[in-house]
Amino acid sequence: MAPGRGAAATLRVPVPAVLGAATAAVVDETMAIQEELAAVDEDAPLEQTRRAMQNSKPIVASGATAVARTFQKPPRKGVERARVGYRRVRIGSEPVDVGSTELGRLDRGDEIEILGSHEGFLRIRTPDDITGWILRHMIVGSPSS
Repeated sequence: MAPGRGAAATLRVPVPAVLGAATAAVVDETMAIQEELAAVDEDAPLEQTRRAMQNSKPIVASGATAVARTFQKPPRKGVERARVGYRRVRIGSEPVDVGSTELGRLDRGDEIEILGSHEGFLRIRTPDDITGWILRHMIVGSPSS
């Protein structure tokens, strides 16, 4: 086993007699599970799994094909367009990570119009006319603003 993993890294702490035999049994069972999982982690070839996932084709439900959403008309004067670089990007009602209402989701390749920016967020409009906020790093390339 590699140093720092599995049984070599397990620290056995004596359970005080006050806690009883049931607690000691739970602690022993938890440690046994951790040792089993460490062995599984060592056997799992993460790099091979990643390569296999990258080479696999996406699963599309009920025969539909995923098509990137794009605008039909050219951009308005002074409005920059960009493409989303990630899947399932959340569009929020405010420029915050938590606490804003979710207005929709974007997928990789979807086109957006950049309307403004604020502290790491971009105010955007989608081809479906949803206006909201996404994290700046979710787009391909970087906006000039």
